[in-house]
Amino acid sequence: GRLGQIEKKPHEEKSEEERHVWGQYEQRRRRKNDRSRERALEKKEEIDRILAKPEKKRSKIEKQFLETALSAKKRKNEGDRLRRQRLKELGLSTKGTGVKPGISARGPLPPQYQGGPGGPPPPGYGGPHHMPPPPPAGDIPMSPLPSVPPHHYGPPPGYPQSPGGFGSPGMINMGYS
Repeated sequence: GRLGQIEKKPHEEKSEEERHVWGQYEQRRRRKNDRSRERALEKKEEIDRILAKPEKKRSKIEKQFLETALSAKKRKNEGDRLRRQRLKELGLSTKGTGVKPGISARGPLPPQYQGGPGGPPPPGYGGPHHMPPPPPAGDIPMSPLPSVPPHHYGPPPGYPQSPGGFGSPGMINMGYS
């Protein structure tokens, strides 16, 4: 869009209006990033506060908050690990350089990385599915694990939801400092 065109221009070639639009964009982005960082710190402080309590003294809401936060952290770490592994397999590992690889490690690969001189992409990569096709019906092996119903995150239906999404607003200043 327009911001993409403004970004490509050298600073000297930008009109007064484009500089204003770009400055406004950067200011909003910075404010959004600062608020995200602030919320992440608040969440971390709340996790640390709950973890400092003996397990038996944690309220139901605190236990629920902790479970949700820690499972989100596990999912993020797993996603990051898979992303780094995929970049490494593509020969785009930028560990320690601080330079972004220039392509997304998620989603379909650009044509130059599909197949190419090294032959076809590794199994599970490329194409729209990112997963091997399911086995033909009737040929599905029995899983050694018991079937577990899917876990629904968040409060149960009808449970009051706080505006911040983390526990109840009254929980923040209840004398636990």
